[in-house]
Amino acid sequence: MAKILLMSLGSRGDMEPFLALGEELIEQGHEIACCMPAQFESSALELTPHFFAEHKSFIQLIEGPEIKKILGQDGSGFSRLLTISKLINQVKSVQQQMIEDQERAVKNFKPDQIIFHIKCIYPVIWALRFKGKVKLLSPMPALLDPIKDIPHVGFGKAGFKAWNLMTYKLAEYALIRQSILGYGKSFLKKNQIKISLKELKTFYRKTLKVEYSISEELFSRPIYWPERAEITRFRERKKHPYTPSTELKQFLKDHPNPLYIGFGSMLNAHPKQIALDVLTVCKKHQIP
Repeated sequence: MAKILLMSLGSRGDMEPFLALGEELIEQGHEIACCMPAQFESSALELTPHFFAEHKSFIQLIEGPEIKKILGQDGSGFSRLLTISKLINQVKSVQQQMIEDQERAVKNFKPDQIIFHIKCIYPVIWALRFKGKVKLLSPMPALLDPIKDIPHVGFGKAGFKAWNLMTYKLAEYALIRQSILGYGKSFLKKNQIKISLKELKTFYRKTLKVEYSISEELFSRPIYWPERAEITRFRERKKHPYTPSTELKQFLKDHPNPLYIGFGSMLNAHPKQIALDVLTVCKKHQIP
C-alpha cells in the first residue's frame, strides 16, 4: 500500500479525473489525499478525509471576466493580449500562494507519490530537488507530447506539420520560463533551491511519466510517442443510480447511436456559429 497525493488545479473538469482515479486507487488498497482548490472540499471529502485546500483565489481568478474573455476568445487578438498583460501580476501572486499550499500538503501528508495536474508547480520542484516520485495526469492530449497533425491545445487550428510541432516547443518554453522559473522564482530563492532550464527540459521531455486519461476511440496513441507517455481511458467517478425518463428511453430506442456534445466549463463566445456548425455536421452524417 502506498500513500498517494492527488494534486490538481483548475475548474471542475480538472478535478473529476483525479477523483475518479482516487476511487480506483482506494479499491486497490492505497491511502489517498487530495490537494485541490478549497471550492472542491466537499467532493474530495466524499473520497478521503485527507484534504489539503489550495486557496480560493485561483478559482475566483479564472471565473472572473478577464479570464473568461481570453478563454472564450472574445474580442480581437490585440485586446486579449492587453488583458493578459494586465493579469500577469495578479496570476503571479495567486500561483505563488498555490505553491505554498501545495508544499504544505506534501509536508503534512508525506506521500510516496504525487499524481498532479500540469498547472501545479510544486510537484516538479519536489521531483527534481527532493527525488519525489511523480506522474502527470491529463484529461486531454495535445498538451505535452507533440502530435504531428495537431498543434498544442493553446494554439487553435491545425497548420502544417512543422508549425504544429513548433507550438509544443513554444508552450514548453512558456511552461518552464513563465511557470516554474517565473511564478516559482520567489519560492526557489527563499528556499535556496536552484533548478536550471536544461534540467526542466530534460524532466518534461524524457523523465516525467504522463497518463492521458482519454478513450482510445477518440484519440489513438501516436506510434512515435515516448514510452513514458501512455493513454489509458476516460476516467469517470461512480455515479448515483439514475433512471432515465420514458421519453429518453424511447429516443435511445429509436436512435441507438446518438451523439452527445458537451462544452464543460469553457466559455462559448460564439454560440450561434458553433450551434450551426454542430447541426451541419450532424445533418451531413445523419446523426440524431
